[in-house]
Amino acid sequence: GTIVDRIDYNIQNVATSVEEGFKQLQKAEPTRKKGGMVLCTTVLVILCFVMIYSPIDPQRVIAMIGLGYGTDSS
Repeated sequence: GTIVDRIDYNIQNVATSVEEGFKQLQKAEPTRKKGGMVLCTTVLVILCFVMIYSPIDPQRVIAMIGLGYGTDSS
């Protein structure tokens, strides 16, 4: 009888723990999604600042890409 009672008690504890974990996962999901958007926005803002304040000559970059605009090809 006592072993069966312990097994039953442990099963009830596991069921309660699983339910609580599921509730916590449901609460955490919107935060996780929002965190990805924040990271993406942060990276884009940093890249914009790098592009704006970069000392690179745009004509040189175009020439390196191979488009040839703004360079004298003769």
